[in-house]
Amino acid sequence: MSGDIPALVGQAWPYVSAAITAYGAAVLAKAQDEAVDATVGWGRRILRRIFGAAEDDSGDAEPPRPLTALAADPDDGDLQAALRVEIRNALAADLVLAEEIRAMLAQAGSTTTTTVRASHGGVAAGRDITGPFTTGPNSPITITRIHTEVRPAGDVDGGETRPFELPRSAKFVGREDQLSRMADLLDAPGFADPAAAPVIRLVVQGMGGIGKSELVRVYGARHRDRYRLMWWITADGPDAITRGLAALAAALHPPIALVQDLAEQARWAAAWLRTHDRWLLAFDNVDDPGNVREWVDLLARPGGHIVITTRRDVYWPGAHVITLNVLSEEAAADLLMTVSGRTGPADAEHAAEIVRELGRLPVAVEQAAAFIRMERTTSLGRYLAGLHDHPEEHYRKREEGTTEQRTMARLWDAHLAALRRHDQDRGLGSEHLLRVLAHLAPDNVPWAVLVQPPVNDLDGSLRLLASYSMITRSGEDAAETVSTHRLFQSVIRTGLDYDDPRRRAARDDAVAAVLSAAPPYPDTDPGGWPAWRDLLLHIDALEAHHPPDTESENLSALLNMAALYAFTQGMVELGHRYARRALSIAEVVYGPDHPTLAVRLGNLAMSLYGLDRSAEAVPLFERALSITEAALGPDHPDVAIRLSNLAACFLALDRPDEAVPLFKRAMTITAAAQGLEHPIMATLLSNLASCYLRLDRPAEAVPLLELALEITEISLGPDHPTVATSLTNLASSFRALDRPAEAVPLDERALAVTEAAYGPHHPFMTTSLLNLAKSLHALDRSDEAIPLEEKALAITEAAHGPDHPDVAIRLGDLASSLLALDRPDEAMPLFERALAITEAAHGPDHPDVAISLGELAACQLALDRPAEAIPLFERALAITEAAHGPDHPDTVYLSEELRRLKPHD
Repeated sequence: MSGDIPALVGQAWPYVSAAITAYGAAVLAKAQDEAVDATVGWGRRILRRIFGAAEDDSGDAEPPRPLTALAADPDDGDLQAALRVEIRNALAADLVLAEEIRAMLAQAGSTTTTTVRASHGGVAAGRDITGPFTTGPNSPITITRIHTEVRPAGDVDGGETRPFELPRSAKFVGREDQLSRMADLLDAPGFADPAAAPVIRLVVQGMGGIGKSELVRVYGARHRDRYRLMWWITADGPDAITRGLAALAAALHPPIALVQDLAEQARWAAAWLRTHDRWLLAFDNVDDPGNVREWVDLLARPGGHIVITTRRDVYWPGAHVITLNVLSEEAAADLLMTVSGRTGPADAEHAAEIVRELGRLPVAVEQAAAFIRMERTTSLGRYLAGLHDHPEEHYRKREEGTTEQRTMARLWDAHLAALRRHDQDRGLGSEHLLRVLAHLAPDNVPWAVLVQPPVNDLDGSLRLLASYSMITRSGEDAAETVSTHRLFQSVIRTGLDYDDPRRRAARDDAVAAVLSAAPPYPDTDPGGWPAWRDLLLHIDALEAHHPPDTESENLSALLNMAALYAFTQGMVELGHRYARRALSIAEVVYGPDHPTLAVRLGNLAMSLYGLDRSAEAVPLFERALSITEAALGPDHPDVAIRLSNLAACFLALDRPDEAVPLFKRAMTITAAAQGLEHPIMATLLSNLASCYLRLDRPAEAVPLLELALEITEISLGPDHPTVATSLTNLASSFRALDRPAEAVPLDERALAVTEAAYGPHHPFMTTSLLNLAKSLHALDRSDEAIPLEEKALAITEAAHGPDHPDVAIRLGDLASSLLALDRPDEAMPLFERALAITEAAHGPDHPDVAISLGELAACQLALDRPAEAIPLFERALAITEAAHGPDHPDTVYLSEELRRLKPHD
């Protein structure tokens, strides 16, 4: 029972979140008027029951601190995670209360859940009935219906959104000229008039620690009133950029975080930026210009400002560039004396010598100043003498490290003794905490992570590190985050050997902290996704900072969970990387035959399947099956999971004859272990039916799909979105049997269920719309089918933007229907646009381009233009033959068309 608490929290979260958004901190107060929205009303009742305010209580309950903080900023992922932990703890401590909340959710009626416990692995499940889906050990597979609708980006105002980085330096000196130039470059004429103001791209370039990011922060602080939206993205890799844009989408339109993956969220954010003005977007710490070029080009919208910071001195086409150098000696000395408080007549000479020793690097000067300020008995002269105890020549002997890294290494060694003295005298753990932070991402370490490491007096340690300018603290209470300069992090890590016990302990504690803070069930609980999105940067850092031969069991578990989250967000490449590393560590930790290894193998295989590399996935699935059978016996339910995943992979490889016996054996095991009406049986029946459809045996598929529909309705209820999938599969079988009249009512019901679950404009609607259109076309009711295809096109454009490859597919579907109705003049511009999008997305030689060329050529023939059709067919033939060979059916068809059009060649 207690193991189901996280799943219960996940079910309740949509209600809770809606109530907090509606009522704010007063959500626990006795309301005079109940919320009109049923979701809000149930959320309020759930919160009042959990936190001590009974429905008949006329008084107000005291809200817990995370709830109060979240009410002020409902979109903050860290605050959401903190409140979820609070709720989870309350329910775990009172199982009677948990049962009451479960009953309330059932009464609410708009959340239907089924939980399936997998003892060592996952299940084959998901919207694609042939796709393998694997979870971790003992995780519940929870299917939650969320009533929410994603609105088109152009329809969302967004209000005033300004989560921009605040200045961190105690004093801003020596950069006023660059700041004025930055303001001048971004002050294009007519900025308030979007039609007159072009998008402006500005690059701030310079070495690490030079103050690039701080310049942009100060600009943002001084000019915040110019913008309706200001957004900061740590952009040190393509995945980080996607996550940053996804976070922007969630801030502008919270429902999107629950129903679309990160890539879709990022595209939605880009669409918002393209349709609005007066925004400032900062891409910080860009290492490769190619990582941002796609987004920068996509955001060429009048009325927006893009600022990029980078260490790379390369050509940035179409951008203004401001190059930062070290501070002048006068400015650096002024910064040192002002921040340190040492401003006497005798201090100027020592200050000038100190800043020369530090290379006039702003981050080094400021940290030295903070140290001197804290060490009240340390004069500038004494500090200079101590710095001489760590001569620059010593650090030049290092084989690795830039000039700025050597500078920071001198400071670290010089300041370390002071930290250790404070730790000993005051019972703090600041040195170890700083080493832990050095293994995480530099920015925004959340409070949920900070509280995990074994550090004496955490708050005192944080205050000490902040006073020495070694960290920057932002936010309060559960919303607090900590940042450390990446240059300083590098110095702290490389100051110790990989196998030094202190470095190893810091690495281990950093991994344990993130693992403890990570929400459970990343593949099934949307409520935890905002926290996962914020943790990925730190997971990336942990992976990078562990040696290749690490034996960290915790890191393997964390990467495995991160892979599952990445899969749900459409980030299959990233999930593949995580899964591959998780497996390599597990093989070292557990050996080649441990059941845990089967889970890791299955997840890696799933990533290959998602990357359309099913042939490489097969041996991994086979090995996972072999390990599971050997460890658990041939009739264990987990064996059925492995069989189903392997069979789904064979089906993806167009080997349905090999998949059939595997699916049948999986069904036998599942029926014996869990009963004929278990939800997994519905998935297996659907998968087996897919095999029969692929083998051109639809008559055998129909009874299987009818039974799968019956099981799904019993286990999930008649209005669950998964029922729509079962209805669609059954309707497809009837169409294959040339019985479209029986398919139509199934397709119509599938459409109604999907619309009720997700809203009329959700991308999931397109499948139901197009399937119903197919059935109507088959009944010669094309006048009813065309509007459905047009609606599917409109939804896809709104969700993905006008140039997405899916839009090309929808255009081709609609154009083909018009062509079949002998309306080639209407079809022609749609085919032409589809071809242009496909070429832009995939390149001129992709097989999909050949399909678009063939469709366009057929349209030209329908318009009696063979001369225009022939070169299109010729190009399509060349692409298809190169991709598939001379004997492929598509190659043969195109060759025959050309022979018919050119009989004498």
